[in-house]
Amino acid sequence: MTPLSLFCVALLCSAASASAQSRPLPPIPAAGHQPVKDAQAALSGNFRFTLSGTKGETTLGELSVLSCSPRLSVSGPLDASDFPTQFTVDGTITEQGELLRFDFAIGFQVAMVSSQMTTATPPVAVSKNIQWHQHQCEGSLLMKPGKSYEVLKAAGVTYSLVLVPEEDQ
Repeated sequence: MTPLSLFCVALLCSAASASAQSRPLPPIPAAGHQPVKDAQAALSGNFRFTLSGTKGETTLGELSVLSCSPRLSVSGPLDASDFPTQFTVDGTITEQGELLRFDFAIGFQVAMVSSQMTTATPPVAVSKNIQWHQHQCEGSLLMKPGKSYEVLKAAGVTYSLVLVPEEDQ
């Protein structure tokens, strides 16, 4: 094979590899909580659960769900960027007087993207490499309904949880 042919084969292989690496992994299953045994169990009303991410004063995105079930499970991207942080939140909400106890597990994946550039002027990206870094945490919070709690800080991003009661419309 000629040097040009070898270069073309290498370029195609690296593009195929980058394409395969750019697909996000499925969300991390959060550490397991058992499903609510009493299917009729319900909270005293509907609550909106919101996980949001901020970096400094900039809101990066949020993941939100409305439910009256004491069992909560939600997963998805935090925003609509090319490589959004993927979250899975799994937990149980218990009403304790005026407080809510939230036993939770949070799993998330963060994309680390690097590019290889040509030596041409101007430089052109030859391939992108994406590595997904997986993280997980578990805990319990006693929460006042409507108050936001900074539950996690990672890589300069603060992740907050809030449970807000919603009145029937």
